[in-house]
Amino acid sequence: MKQNEYHRYQRMNNKLKNFRLRPEDFSVFGSGLTRPECVRADKDGVWASDDRGGIARVTQDGVAELRGEGVYEPNGYSRTPDGTFIVAGLKDNKVFRIDGSGHVDVVLDEFQGRPLGTVNTAWVDIEGRIWVSMMTRQERWYQALNTKPDG
Repeated sequence: MKQNEYHRYQRMNNKLKNFRLRPEDFSVFGSGLTRPECVRADKDGVWASDDRGGIARVTQDGVAELRGEGVYEPNGYSRTPDGTFIVAGLKDNKVFRIDGSGHVDVVLDEFQGRPLGTVNTAWVDIEGRIWVSMMTRQERWYQALNTKPDG
């Protein structure tokens, strides 16, 4: 690392080290969301999984506009370059696709001939592959609390 790059790095590091948030730095943004588990911001707005059955976009006015219906407890999700959402249904034990118009399809509901179990999140990588994490192979996550990990 060159000398001037090192000094720039040190100044930046010191600023981050002293960074603090105060209560007055926070405000309410958005209303009408139900269990917004996974929140993200991109060029199209602020998005959150919404227990009303899909993904909600929070408008500049703070209103939560629902996209998609029928996912039972949507949880972790990701977004593809074309704007499609890939969503984990925590209680459905399935992975869903919600397109730009709000149409919902099941992408995956079993693996190796068995139900998925409690799906926590679904992530699409830059090559279009879907990665899924499961809390457990049990139908409900709380059933696995006192058993050997199997997710």
